[in-house]
Amino acid sequence: MKNTLFLKFALVSGFAAIFAPVSAHPLQTTPASKAAESLKAASPKATPLAFREFFVPTPRELKLSDKVQQLNGKRVQITGFMAHMEAQPKGAFFLCARPVTCDEAGGGTGDLPPETIRVIVRGAKNQTIQSISRPVVVTGLLEIGNRPEADGTTSSLRLILDRPQNLPSSKTTTLAAKAGKPKKSPATRPALDLARRRP
Repeated sequence: MKNTLFLKFALVSGFAAIFAPVSAHPLQTTPASKAAESLKAASPKATPLAFREFFVPTPRELKLSDKVQQLNGKRVQITGFMAHMEAQPKGAFFLCARPVTCDEAGGGTGDLPPETIRVIVRGAKNQTIQSISRPVVVTGLLEIGNRPEADGTTSSLRLILDRPQNLPSSKTTTLAAKAGKPKKSPATRPALDLARRRP
């Protein structure tokens, strides 16, 4: 996908956030890639979900669409922009249909549009996720329903990121950003899509 980055996460001497472009070259068959493909086949296929499909308007409020309600607890794939937050939540970030910048007003989320989803990175529970300005693709389990968060906010839509072992390997060069400082990390190859760690 042109001008689209696949944001990736893995544990590299602790936790590292990985950013990598999509590789256009075919993968070589290796035992590791065969295992990854086998795990991928065992995982339910992710359903594409667009922000415009989140809600349907009603006279009084926005109501979750039938599609979103049917996808609750299932794997979905969403393309969007990471919201730039002055107070970024720990172990998570907000994904929006367009670039958004939020300040402290409204608890730090007052400028977020209704069609916003909280993306949870289990492997980074106490880490701040560094935002990037280009579109990203996220894949994971969709959760709906109001839930109080540790930062004092309440989320109604959440996406729990996939584990890396459920995703195919990819021949790409990656940049790891540990503690906000980019560095090369050979240990992160093969690169994996946005990943979560289950407790």
